[in-house]
Amino acid sequence: MDLGESIRTFNLWKNLMIIHSYFTNGFFDWAMFYLETLRYHNNLLYPVVFSTIGLNDNQISDLKTIYPNITINNKPLHLKIFSQRSGVKTALIAKYKKQCEEEFVNYTNKVWKLMTAGEDRIKALNDVLHEYSLRDFYILHSDIDVYFRGSLRPLFKDISGFDVTMRIRPKANPIKVRMSIGLMGYRINEKVYAFMDEWIKQIDKVPVQMRPIGFGQISCWEAYRRNSLILNSGNLPKAYGNHGKVKSSAMLWSGNIHNTNKTEVLARFKNDFNKIKKRIGE
Repeated sequence: MDLGESIRTFNLWKNLMIIHSYFTNGFFDWAMFYLETLRYHNNLLYPVVFSTIGLNDNQISDLKTIYPNITINNKPLHLKIFSQRSGVKTALIAKYKKQCEEEFVNYTNKVWKLMTAGEDRIKALNDVLHEYSLRDFYILHSDIDVYFRGSLRPLFKDISGFDVTMRIRPKANPIKVRMSIGLMGYRINEKVYAFMDEWIKQIDKVPVQMRPIGFGQISCWEAYRRNSLILNSGNLPKAYGNHGKVKSSAMLWSGNIHNTNKTEVLARFKNDFNKIKKRIGE
């Protein structure tokens, strides 16, 4: 089912919301869990667009089976190109990729995340914003390692009416924590395009090797600062950034937990999901 068919088939809201995420093939298990929990709490209400790298045909088929209301824009994985972009040998790039997907980001393997989640993801999101430029159209972008624990209706309400919505902490120090870019809402319009163009400009002007951890947030903050006078921006409640490490009733948990292996976090989230289904009586 392509996006156009999804829009015709599902009469959603006066303002339509589409969900977008980006990931490389090592996050496939996270993507399956993402769609499973999204569907469990929201049925197939929201069209989903995935921007992916390196999925095979079977993986794409599995994702579409669990969530038919989806469009997957998959590109091949060329580790040699990532090697050329970073100046790091291909074998090391492959190692860093695996570490970032299964373990956690550190000062050695950060180059992989800086090229993917910190650059290619933002450019893929920008492509989606331009491709689906409909009136009264919202896109909710999230990391792939999130866990949906309830209906998205409250979240949709929180992003409605704003050009850009994310966790904004203007007085936070260091700069990299002033913006949380793991969950962002966009209302497609020219002001949003200007913001995204500036964000990509800030990313492109710094060589990959020179970017610090948190560069995605740092560059986002600079783009936001330069466009803050024209943007009608919303600030997401803190609960949406809960990492699930502590007990929380939040409807969305983030899997980005400091120095904790991704595989351990996914297992923890799956255990909580099973408890929810058991409590409901399934």
